[in-house]
Order: sequence, then C-alpha cells, then structure tokens
Amino acid sequence: MRARSLLVALSLVSACTEAAEPALPDPVDGVRADDKADNATAIAVCNAIPTPRPWTADESALLLERTVERFSEMKRENDALIARRGVGAYAGVKTEVMKAIDRRDYAAAAAIIRPKLKPGFDANVVAREIAGTSCIGRVYAILRDVYAELGRTDEWKAIEKCGRAWQSDGLHVQQALIKNGWPAPALPFVSDALDLPGSTSEVAVHQEFLRAVGRGSYYGTPVSTTAKLENFLPSPGSSTPKQDAALLSLGRSQFLAVGTLRGAFHVPLIVPAATIGDEFLTTSAARTARDRGEPFVMESHSLRQPWDPTNFEIRPLTEVIAETLPQSVIYATGTILLAPFAERSLADISAGVGGGVTEPTHAGCYSSVLRRDVPHGACIQRPSDSRWFRCTDGDWAASSADDTACTESHPL
Repeated sequence: MRARSLLVALSLVSACTEAAEPALPDPVDGVRADDKADNATAIAVCNAIPTPRPWTADESALLLERTVERFSEMKRENDALIARRGVGAYAGVKTEVMKAIDRRDYAAAAAIIRPKLKPGFDANVVAREIAGTSCIGRVYAILRDVYAELGRTDEWKAIEKCGRAWQSDGLHVQQALIKNGWPAPALPFVSDALDLPGSTSEVAVHQEFLRAVGRGSYYGTPVSTTAKLENFLPSPGSSTPKQDAALLSLGRSQFLAVGTLRGAFHVPLIVPAATIGDEFLTTSAARTARDRGEPFVMESHSLRQPWDPTNFEIRPLTEVIAETLPQSVIYATGTILLAPFAERSLADISAGVGGGVTEPTHAGCYSSVLRRDVPHGACIQRPSDSRWFRCTDGDWAASSADDTACTESHPL
C-alpha cells in the first residue's frame, strides 16, 4: 500500500515536468564485452553518472511490480495484435523487414509482411507502424518508463547514455546500474561447472568466465567470488549431480535483476516465479517451473519476425539456457545483478536458503463414480464401460488397470 501511495505521489511530480524526449531506438544486441578495446570517451560518459537519490524499499518494490506489469502488457498487446491481423507491432532489429524500415524502404518492408497479413489490412500502413526490438533494447525501454514513474528520469538517461556509449553490451549496463545504486557484486552462474557444454571454442568462453569469477571481475563488472549459482542444469550426458537449491532460493524470493548471458551476448530481465501470471504458462514445463519457484526471464530478440509471438517471451531461466545447449552459442554462464533491496543476500541465495526442493502441488479431480474429490494420481474404473481413468492435475486422462502412475485405485 505504501508503494502504491509512493507511485501516486511520484506520478503527480512527473505530470508537472516537461514532455518526455523521443525514445531512442532499440540497439543491436549480441555485442560481447570483449569485442571492444578501452574507449576513453565511453569511460568519461559513464564516470559522469551522478550520485543517485537513495533508494527505498518501497521504490524497489515498485520497480519490480511495474517492470513485470509493463513487460507483460507489452507481450499481451503484441500477441493480441498478431492474432488479430497476423503481424505485430515489433520486429527484431536484425531482421530484413526492420532493416528495410530503417532505411525507409517501406515498400520492401510491406512486401515482406504482406503474405503474413490477414485480409483487410494494408501492408504499406502496417510497415510504417512497426518498431524494432532487441534484448537490451527492451530492457532499456521498460526500465526507462519505470524510472520515469519513480521520478528518476535523469538518472535513467545517464545509465542508458553510458550503456549506449559501450554499444549497449550488458556488462557495461550492469556497471552503470551499480553507479546508480544497484548493489555490487553481481551473482555469477554456471549451469554445469564440472562439464561445460559446447564446442572447444565455446567451452573456452565459459572457462574464461570462471577464471574471471575467481578474480572477482568480469570485464569490469564486479562478480561474487564466494556466492554463485552452479550445477543447476547439468549438460546433456553429464554425470554432474543437479544442485538447484540456490536457483530456487533466488526464484522464490522478491527481487528484480538485469542478467547477462554468455559474455553479455544476451541481456534479459530476470524476475521471481511468483510474479508470472497463468496466461504466460503455455507449457506444462513452464507451469512446473513456476510452481517450483524457478526464476523467470523476460526477454526480446533481435532476429524474430513481426509475425512471431516469441519476439517477447516470459519463460524459466533454465528453459532459456537449455534451448541453446544444442547450438553453437550456449548460455551456460552469466551474471545476475540484483536491484536494491532484494529480499535475500547473495550469500543466502548461494546457500540455498528457502530453496529446499519440493514437489509441485497438483490439482485433484471430482469423481462422479465416488461422488467426492480424489487426489492427483487417483485411478478409477468407469462402470459404464469398465475403462480406467487417472486424475492428472485436475483432468481425467485415459489409464489402465496396471498403470504404475496410479497413487490409488478404485476398481468396480
């Protein structure tokens, strides 16, 4: 309630300020921090970030709440637009359609999207409405708006100016956030420290990350040398024991984070499981991850087409990493920078406080045969045809008399 009152007060202040400047376009993502030499101009820009107004717990709570709300609404509205006209409001900045729009060749852009448009929509009009997206660009856009709501517009301008001075690689964005009061160090993660996945060159990238963690700094971003998330997603064929108590400790707490994956190749927002609405849990794996308390990622992509609803995704961090395991670029390591007033310390997260592995709860079913509710896993034989059915998370599924998944059986 106090956080909501604070938002109202800050909104009144913001309403009296000058109109906002036009937002900068989403930058190209996938820029690794080690791709660039020291840049004196960029260093000066970042050193000019002013001392922030001290953060409060109420502001931090609002930062999380409004970030989740804004990203969720962005995805919800874009998905609805794709369903209605076949093409959404955004295209990845690296797609051919967005390249055409950037050079103001709207005819070429219209030709690309026309086959995907539903009848009744003008491709030439729609092409002029599409904006570009990238992972770091959507982090900029969301936090820019939320900072403005909190009366911190000038602070965000300085953060984003620093990030863009370094071609928007996520590690320098994290360093700018630290200057703005986000506590250092960042929490490092490695999905399988004992059996790094990928090709020889890819393993070398992650080995360098682990060496940097030992030194406490990864391309200038302070990282914890003692607290970490590791071995929560063993590589395919690995004998590494799965250890996900720390992962669950993070996901079950209240926090907001800006993450970098594989040397800032990918830069998403990371949020608690409890903030994810049912509408975004489109698979059983996602529902199980939310029920277990895994951290979730809110992300966009620079290579997704405007008709692709996965341009904006809300899914478990483990799913994001697992998707890359068979690919040439693998998100096996990264950094997680928590916003001020995170519920748990890095030490508590690493120790797995509150992250004891528990089985997800499942919905039971009503049995018209027994005239009562039965638990998930109960099996019942139907009198009308002698067929067996098993209660599966609230629904009845076909079963058999020898179904080993039955937790209890009720024959005729």
